[in-house]
Amino acid sequence: MRKQTKRKCVGYFIASTVGIFLASMTSHTNRIYLKHTIQYYVGNDVVVESGNGEATDGVEEEEDLVRQNIQQSLGIPVPVFMYRPDGQKSVEYSIELGNAAAAIEYSYENTILNLYMLNENRADISEEGIHGEKIKETSIMKGTIRVHIRKVKGPEDKKATMLAFWRYAKGYYKLSGKVDEEEFLKIVKAIYY
Repeated sequence: MRKQTKRKCVGYFIASTVGIFLASMTSHTNRIYLKHTIQYYVGNDVVVESGNGEATDGVEEEEDLVRQNIQQSLGIPVPVFMYRPDGQKSVEYSIELGNAAAAIEYSYENTILNLYMLNENRADISEEGIHGEKIKETSIMKGTIRVHIRKVKGPEDKKATMLAFWRYAKGYYKLSGKVDEEEFLKIVKAIYY
């Protein structure tokens, strides 16, 4: 009888622990954090930086669907932003050039960020669309990925545009927006796949 009671207690303990764990994973950010923490500890070069958590679950779910649609259409990974400026309102996207390119527009309270992605096997890459005078140029390493960062300003611009572009897994990526340089660097440093 004693062994049966111990087994029941252990069973309840395991069931309770699993239940608490699963309840904590209802947040999209928690699921992503767990997944990438495990990848980090098993030797993947991904380093997770926690986001600011200001986006609502509805916008996060919408963004997940957008990423899935683009990844299926283009055949390249779509980056995830663990840090976002406050006040994300919406995510819009388009798939162009016969499933060779896609654009995601992230709308925030004070600005819009655009992420442009191109499958290198399906279309040619050029740096067209980077208009204005180069004010500053640098690059950073994200694991094994070199990210080039530029600050440009056109003659009619009141505020400079920040640009980041990189290549990863047969994809070319360009992020741009009229964002403060410090904020833009936080966003870029918190991108992962």
